[in-house]
Amino acid sequence: MIPALSLSAYINSSKALAIITGILVSVVIAFTARLIIQYIVRFAFTFDYKKNLKYFGGIFGGISVAGITYFIFSKRSKRMQHL
Repeated sequence: MIPALSLSAYINSSKALAIITGILVSVVIAFTARLIIQYIVRFAFTFDYKKNLKYFGGIFGGISVAGITYFIFSKRSKRMQHL
C-alpha cells in the first residue's frame, strides 16, 4: 500500500486544480446562458402566446433545428478528419 504522503508526489495538483476550475467555469457559463435565453423566450411567448407563437414559433424552431444540425455535422466532420 502506498503511504498517503508519497501519493502527493504522483499527483500534479496545479493541473488538477486548473481542470476542476475549468469545469466549474464552463458550468457557470452554461447556466448563465440558459438563464438569459430562457428569460428572453418566456418574455416573447408569455403575452398573447397564440399570436406570438404563430409569428415567432417558426423562427425560433428554425434557429433551434439549424443550431442542433450545425453542432451535429461540425462534430461529425471533425471526427471524420482523423480517420
